[in-house]
Amino acid sequence: MKITDEVIKLDCTKGSYVYAVLGKNGVTLIDTSMPGKGEAILAELAANNIKPGDVKRILLTHHDVDHIGSAAFLQEKTGCEIYIHADDYPYVMEGKKREGLKSLISAIMNVQKPGSVKCIEGNTIAEFTVIPSPGHTKGHTVYRFHDVLFLGDLVRGKGGKVAASPPIMTWNKEALLSSIKSLPIDGAQWLCMAHGEPAKADTWGDFVKSL
Repeated sequence: MKITDEVIKLDCTKGSYVYAVLGKNGVTLIDTSMPGKGEAILAELAANNIKPGDVKRILLTHHDVDHIGSAAFLQEKTGCEIYIHADDYPYVMEGKKREGLKSLISAIMNVQKPGSVKCIEGNTIAEFTVIPSPGHTKGHTVYRFHDVLFLGDLVRGKGGKVAASPPIMTWNKEALLSSIKSLPIDGAQWLCMAHGEPAKADTWGDFVKSL
């Protein structure tokens, strides 16, 4: 489903959405959904006239299994680079154990480690602005492409509006609240979450007031 002329929500990843962004520097994927979704992602990209070689990078919002699950497969098939915040890198590449319920989930799910992952340096990657947003995880990151914000698990979508993510999955509730309240939203038109449908940015103010 097209959100804008340059942003596609991959419907095959419903439950933990991946977004494809068609930029001047090639195609960028935001997250990779669950393990085993790689073939379906490539098929939906092909249906949108995107070839594997068109994919230049994957931007991971954080280390959770339902976001990094197909990263290794997609990197192998596309040759793309993968980026993540340094605080979440050890969970993806060094086998660091996740906390709480996430530890159980990662033990059950078979997640292949990518061949290489780069730690984010600076405030931009290609045409994207990098916005650190700790709380859901220590290294959770929001990415902005023009007037579209990719929020990962900072929040979720519900009925065309923004809603809070489940507290049980939150690393630090105070940090999460601070990240939400300080998110630079000016000029944005769309909010794209991993869980739930995208929402118009003008719904953000009411959500923040409700916290």
